[in-house]
Amino acid sequence: MVPVSALYDFRRSALDAVETAFAAGVRRQPVAWPTGLGRTLLFTQTVARLGCAPVLAHHDELISRLSRSSA
Repeated sequence: MVPVSALYDFRRSALDAVETAFAAGVRRQPVAWPTGLGRTLLFTQTVARLGCAPVLAHHDELISRLSRSSA
């Protein structure tokens, strides 16, 4: 797992926002970032912090990438 202190500011801010909203009861939180900004990293950090992060993806490759990165 990547230490939160090693995350770029925009990733740390997004992770904090997801965690804050989750604590407030918001369970559906889409994150839309362009290619290469770290959606998978955000996902794995969310799982590490919250213990869960259900994902709906439209492509098998995305699911397998998430499986490999969170193992």
